[in-house]
Amino acid sequence: MSHKKCRPAYAWRTGAIALLLAAMPPYVTTSRAADLTERYPLRPLRVIIGFPPGGPVDIQARVIMQKLGDALQQSVVIDSRPGADGVIGNDLVAKATPDGYTLLYGSASHVINQILRAKTLPYHAIRDFAPCGLLTHSAFLLIAHPSLPANTIGELIALAKARPGTLSYGSSGSGSMPHLAGEYLKILARISLTHIPYKGAAPSLTDVLGGQIPLAFVGPPPALPHIKSGKIKVLAVTGSKRAAALPQVSTVAEAGFRDYDVAAWYGFFAPAKTPRAIVDRLNRELRTILGMMEVRERLSVLGLEPVGSTPSEHAAHLEAELARWTPVVKFAGLRID
Repeated sequence: MSHKKCRPAYAWRTGAIALLLAAMPPYVTTSRAADLTERYPLRPLRVIIGFPPGGPVDIQARVIMQKLGDALQQSVVIDSRPGADGVIGNDLVAKATPDGYTLLYGSASHVINQILRAKTLPYHAIRDFAPCGLLTHSAFLLIAHPSLPANTIGELIALAKARPGTLSYGSSGSGSMPHLAGEYLKILARISLTHIPYKGAAPSLTDVLGGQIPLAFVGPPPALPHIKSGKIKVLAVTGSKRAAALPQVSTVAEAGFRDYDVAAWYGFFAPAKTPRAIVDRLNRELRTILGMMEVRERLSVLGLEPVGSTPSEHAAHLEAELARWTPVVKFAGLRID
């Protein structure tokens, strides 16, 4: 008797199992993922920071992340991956598994790099991330050496117009937010200022103190002691409202430039396609933490103001920042490719 036409039993069983799996409703194959999301987090979280340990981003992150670990009842491990103004760390998160266990504590450079490095950036600052909420922001101070014959932003603009091309300002580096603060002012006020980049805010502040340069945009904490001692003066605040520590100093917007609002900001990100339930859970915990008086007081010492936006508000902010800074970067002729 020939067995050539007989179908092996294992082949029949394999086909039947395949048909059975195909007939199962979708929720059967996704139930495990849903269960893991519901019980999140089940292990420690890794938060990437693209800047050196001990810097301003690292210091504030440790304040907030310690509280996040307490709220989630899991360890939160901060992993510093400095390099290329945050690009190296950001890229790790962009390419991480979107399960909520590898996250990013990012800064305003997250968007600026998308403009400066459009051709070489290994990720897209908006498409490859899930915004979990804006955390903090901090305006800059426009400081000057006491010898400068201008005491307000209005007087500085008048001086710059009377002496075109003779005034310079320092920043923490090309493409930094203090640099863009100066370029934005040049556009709106139609004045000429020469930019002098430094490797960090401290050297630019030192040169204003020494009279090597007349102006600089710097963060409040390092400048305040020198302002109080009279070694430097402050002409304006770059944010949308006056600084609590300097209520007598007007904003640039008050000088007639209502669209001028420049601040360093810091936000929390997950990889794109992270389940929305995880993003929402992180956002709820972070907003609660930013409402704690203890946290707010510690951030205030660092010159930071809590924000605590929703994920949707964070996403809208990223789009607005991209739209606002693209023409400014082009005007300044900046490009890193």
